[in-house]
Amino acid sequence: MDSHGDRGYGAGPPPGIFAWSGGDLGAMAERLDDIAVSAATLAGAELRELARELAVGVLGAAGQTAPLRVALTAATPSHLAKQARYAAWLLRTGGTTSAATEPGTYVSAGASGVVVVLFPGRAESPATQSARLAVSLEALRTLDLLGVKPAVGVGYGLGEVTGLVWAGSLPAAEAARLVAQYAQVLRGCGPAAMARITADADVTRALCAPDRLQVAAYEAPGVHVLAGSVTGIRELARRAGSLDVPVEVLAGTSAMHCPAMTRCVAPLRSILAGTRMAPPRRRLISSITGRLLTAADDIADLLARQVSLPVLFAQAMTTAAQDADLIVTAGPDTALAAAAAGCCGLSAVAVPALAQAGLGGPDPATSATMIAALFAAGAITDLQPFLASSGPAETLASPVIPRMRMGEPAESQAPQGPGGQAGNDDMERSSTVRSGRIN
Repeated sequence: MDSHGDRGYGAGPPPGIFAWSGGDLGAMAERLDDIAVSAATLAGAELRELARELAVGVLGAAGQTAPLRVALTAATPSHLAKQARYAAWLLRTGGTTSAATEPGTYVSAGASGVVVVLFPGRAESPATQSARLAVSLEALRTLDLLGVKPAVGVGYGLGEVTGLVWAGSLPAAEAARLVAQYAQVLRGCGPAAMARITADADVTRALCAPDRLQVAAYEAPGVHVLAGSVTGIRELARRAGSLDVPVEVLAGTSAMHCPAMTRCVAPLRSILAGTRMAPPRRRLISSITGRLLTAADDIADLLARQVSLPVLFAQAMTTAAQDADLIVTAGPDTALAAAAAGCCGLSAVAVPALAQAGLGGPDPATSATMIAALFAAGAITDLQPFLASSGPAETLASPVIPRMRMGEPAESQAPQGPGGQAGNDDMERSSTVRSGRIN
């Protein structure tokens, strides 16, 4: 890079995670001010040393339990200076982090590590859910190896099947069979189309009426997914454009989660007829009903009917996020993470699959962001496991999770179901949260 502020950084990996913890707001804000002034003049090696010093500084018992936490994941010295100024401002104004405002900046006061895990299953892509299931289960293993025990889960659409695996209701192998057969049934229920619009309820109803479109998902306040005929969605895009209403026509050939899919319910019931569902042993908020799943629910019936019912995602997220500190998506669906954050004002980050989370992964920045967000939320209290050996000194130059290399045993393996995937055995051991507020 040409700027003096980024000298010595070059094209290498990000300097790492810059983390503070403490009980004195004024002192933390002043330290961030100092960093903001000096960071742009530091070379890459000096930034790495700063990251190391800060990480070591939060390892003590006092630092681990401190009420104030700041974590930054800057890519360049000038970026670190900008993030530090923003974090100091947040501390002084009593705000909390907003990844959309300053990506990679996480600030918390009194966070206790309550995490919501979100399972992707976007309405427009049922055919890809088998791949999403596999990635989500690997992401759950990432969380398990980090020692993070989510307090509650939410599954978007067919992501609810993944949530049932996490909750102990369904073996992973059975879940894989179900989502594959779902895709076969749904392929015969087209053609149709879907679109996402950013509009309030009144405008949404007005745009739906001319072509009898249906709301397929309530994704966030003022964000709806609509479903209907291909012609109807095409006309919707034209009408929305004339009103300056943002619209995104989605890929796919199904009109998921609307009454037009009622004809698919009977064959889906046949698929589910031989599937045994155990009562959830973890807290799973259903996006079908918008409330907590219990032993009294007929889960198989809900899974069959969900293709004809709208996704109550905003309602489910609002319920799940009560008293929570962070949302994590089990997989790389950043758009869904943003929608979840928009529902409840919490930060949301993606959890990479196991093979992507450690040293040499294709996107170390994703791992750094995840670790920083979990630390600020209080879900990770010790940064020592993420200090990689680099010569005589330790550094956070490339965030790693040493115990997560493939083929190496972890201290806390995810429950194993049929086929080796995370399943429903011994689920109770992972159901508690450090804060003790939700069990």
